[in-house]
Amino acid sequence: MLRFEDVNYIISANVFYQPEEKMASTIKVCMGSSCFARGNSKNLQIIQNFLENNNISAEVELTGLRCCDCCFKGPNITIDGIEYNNIESGMLYDILEKHYQNTKDFNSGEK
Repeated sequence: MLRFEDVNYIISANVFYQPEEKMASTIKVCMGSSCFARGNSKNLQIIQNFLENNNISAEVELTGLRCCDCCFKGPNITIDGIEYNNIESGMLYDILEKHYQNTKDFNSGEK
């Protein structure tokens, strides 16, 4: 007969199992009204084009966020936990290029 303690141990052990696949990179774009109006509407297009042109769309999770409560610093974008504030479209490409320069498919993509 299986005891509750045994089931609890099995469930707990499985929670910590992590497949060996590489975790995807994540870009979070604040789409709150202030950030959107201050440039993230354009920045979103720049990010999408960058990912596609460098063949890394499949490796990067691109998500939009509701207001990040940092409107005064906006537009705000977070890449793999690093927060970038007051992002202008001219500087965004340089940030993306620097961040993803070591990505496997980055160097084979068209720039």
